[in-house]
Amino acid sequence: MKRTKHGLHIVSDPEICHGVPTFIGTRIMVNRVLEMIAAGIPWEEIIAEHDGAISRAAIAEAVRLASRSLSEKTAARRAV
Repeated sequence: MKRTKHGLHIVSDPEICHGVPTFIGTRIMVNRVLEMIAAGIPWEEIIAEHDGAISRAAIAEAVRLASRSLSEKTAARRAV
């Protein structure tokens, strides 16, 4: 597996967190931030908890990519 950029803010790199998607320049895993959002934690609090290492734009990109992934998986299931 090689380093893959998923957007402006998210990357999968086998050298970082075993290839789990993270925010570029950090070891903050995207799935952890998405879990925080699902738990109702405000974005500003998420940003503060990570000392500003991620931005609102980065979180928004994570949400968009997660939404797109879910839509693609749903479409693939309907095609079978």
